[in-house]
Amino acid sequence: MRLHPVSGQRNGCFALSLDSRWLHAGDGRLTLFEGLGAALHFLKVTRVKDFEPGEPLPDSLCRENSQYCLCVDRQKGLKNCTRNCPAAGRLDS
Repeated sequence: MRLHPVSGQRNGCFALSLDSRWLHAGDGRLTLFEGLGAALHFLKVTRVKDFEPGEPLPDSLCRENSQYCLCVDRQKGLKNCTRNCPAAGRLDS
């Protein structure tokens, strides 16, 4: 598993890949994590212990409304982003 920074994001968004394949949501959008904490929480919940840093996410994968963004909520769970990760498309909460 590789953890990739998203280039051009001010708030530190990350994407995940496995064997050169990107993690996508069920509807096909690229999954982004708002902040390192959200990405690490996802890895912990899915019991992934071994991961390494990856290259920055290619700009070609960061098209408007083509991403699904997750962040950590107040209860330390994952939820849809409502702000930040500006390139990330979001579902209505």
